[in-house]
Amino acid sequence: MSSYEDKAYQAAAIIGQDGKVWAQTSNFPQVKVEERIEIMREFDEPGTLTTMGLYLGGTKYVVIGVEPDDVTRAWKM
Repeated sequence: MSSYEDKAYQAAAIIGQDGKVWAQTSNFPQVKVEERIEIMREFDEPGTLTTMGLYLGGTKYVVIGVEPDDVTRAWKM
């Protein structure tokens, strides 16, 4: 089990820069096409998700960390 700042992840996914979901836990929300587009936009315009928030399955998440071209971490609001 991975953790970030002593908090365990409850769900995770690997989403490529092309917007395709490579892998995900069974409890990860179903990502809508529009949400994938916003995730892909973060690679071209870093900081977008940090200011606008991240939506997955229609639920808003607060982005707490972005490692460019690598990892985005978010917590459910």
